[in-house]
Amino acid sequence: ATDSVILALPEGATLVAGFGRIARTAAGDSCIERGLVIRREGLDRSIPLLYTAETPVLVNDTTLRAVLYRNCVPADTYRINLRTGFPEPGKAP
Repeated sequence: ATDSVILALPEGATLVAGFGRIARTAAGDSCIERGLVIRREGLDRSIPLLYTAETPVLVNDTTLRAVLYRNCVPADTYRINLRTGFPEPGKAP
């Protein structure tokens, strides 16, 4: 569902599955790839250009690890800074 809390984060923040898109595999099967939003003290910070079909993992108090999906297929792994919301390529520790 849109705007579903999917993960509790440090300092009272939450990770929300927000906006989404319907994607299709090469075989024509469909899935929903969701954008992520960090919600803290009533403010929403969308994580830019990252759609996923799986729950991200909290690595530590400042970092999430999320997998970018393209056409219903896992692609690259990103580290997401919880303070800025910006994703960076590469696996988090």
